[in-house]
Amino acid sequence: MIQGALYREVLRIPADEGEPLDVEASVFLSPDWRGPNFIGYQGLLQRIRFTVDPEVNLFYFGRI
Repeated sequence: MIQGALYREVLRIPADEGEPLDVEASVFLSPDWRGPNFIGYQGLLQRIRFTVDPEVNLFYFGRI
């Protein structure tokens, strides 16, 4: 089991074009975590509209 704490924070998703998006999200912080960073659906992505275009490596997003 990995020890850590769950927080509610406002995250800013920067935009190459248009406005950045500020969204309240659940964030897990642990000094023991050795894996990569990741974005979860429950707690963040379910609160925004998003799509990924893998051909050009772009992440599109907006408010619900």
